[in-house]
Amino acid sequence: MAEQKTVSLRGSTRGELTEFLEREEKECAHSNKVISGIVGKLWNYKEEGVELSPSIVFTDGIEAFSKGLPGFSKLSIGKCDSSEDAAKRILKDCAPLTGESSLIFVERCGQGEELEYGVFSFLRAPTAIGIEEALTLDVGQFAALIKKSSPTTLRVAGSKGNSVSILMSTIREDDNSDAEIQRFIDDITSSIGDDGVEDFKKYLSKLMFKELTECHGTILLCASETVHDRVACIRDRISLEEHVDLWRLFNTFSKSNDAESLLELQRAEDLLKGFLSCDGMIAFSPEGKIISYRIFYEANENAEGPKVVGGARKRAFAGVTSIQSNDLKSALFRSQDGTTEFKEVPNEPV
Repeated sequence: MAEQKTVSLRGSTRGELTEFLEREEKECAHSNKVISGIVGKLWNYKEEGVELSPSIVFTDGIEAFSKGLPGFSKLSIGKCDSSEDAAKRILKDCAPLTGESSLIFVERCGQGEELEYGVFSFLRAPTAIGIEEALTLDVGQFAALIKKSSPTTLRVAGSKGNSVSILMSTIREDDNSDAEIQRFIDDITSSIGDDGVEDFKKYLSKLMFKELTECHGTILLCASETVHDRVACIRDRISLEEHVDLWRLFNTFSKSNDAESLLELQRAEDLLKGFLSCDGMIAFSPEGKIISYRIFYEANENAEGPKVVGGARKRAFAGVTSIQSNDLKSALFRSQDGTTEFKEVPNEPV
C-alpha cells in the first residue's frame, strides 16, 4: 500500500529515503546517496546569486519514462559516479538550463554505480498529461520525482504512489497545502454546471500549486461579482472591467485545441502570475473568473475584530474571514514560507 510521509529536518532524511526506496522496490544504497544529496543541495540552491528550483526525475530509463509525455525531447549533459559529489555536479551542470518546460533527468546505469544526466522537456499544454501524472503511468518502471512543493518543503514522490515530504523548517510540522488549495478550487468552480468542469479543476490545481509555490505570499478570495459594492471594507481594489475568465478560456482551448486559444489561455496565466506579485488580495468568482486584484482590507475601527498574532497579511485574512457576508464565500491564505490556510466566510443573517 502506497505511503505518504512528512518529516522535518529533526528526523533522519537518509533513513526516511531508505524506507521510501524500499516501498518503491528499489533498495539501492547508491540511489539513496544521490537522492539524499539532491535533497540537501536543492534547498536554497543558487547560481550567480539567483535561486533556482529545478524538478528532477530520477529513473532507471528516461526513454521508457517519457513514453507518456507528448513532445518529449532530451539533451544528455554528462555521466558521473554515484558519489557524494554527484548531486553537486548534476545541479551545477543542469539547473541553469531548466525552466517552466524543462526538467533534469538522472538515469541509473547498471546497478546504480554510475549515472547519466541531462535535461528534458515535453509539451505542457493545459490539457496534456503533467509530470506528476506521468510518474505513475507505469508502476513497474522505477521513477522518482524530486521537487520543491513549497518554499520550505521538498517532496520526493515515486511511481508506485509513495512519497516523502521533507520540511526544511522546524517551525512548520504539517503540510496541508494541497488539501487547502483544493478546497478553494472547489469554491471558485462551484457555479460551473458543465461536464468539463472536472478537467478544468485538474488544470487549475496544477496552475495554482505552481504559482502559489513561487509567489511571495497572498490572500485569494472567492466572492460574487458585486462584492466590492456590498462589502465596504474591501472596496479599495483594482477592478477588472473585463474579467479574466479562466473557465471560458480553458473550455475554448479544450474544444478547439488551436494555437490562438492556447495563446489566450497562456496570457491569462501570465496575468495571474502578475497579480500574485502585487500587494493585496485577489478575488475570484465561483464561475472561475478573476474579477479584481490589489484588494486591501480596511478594518472598522469600532468593530471588535479577532485577536491575531502575525503580520499584516495574517491580520487581513483574519479580518476578511470574520465578515458576515453572502457575497464572500471563502478565502485562502498563503504565507511566504508556504503556510496555507483555507477558511469559509460566515453567511450574513437573513
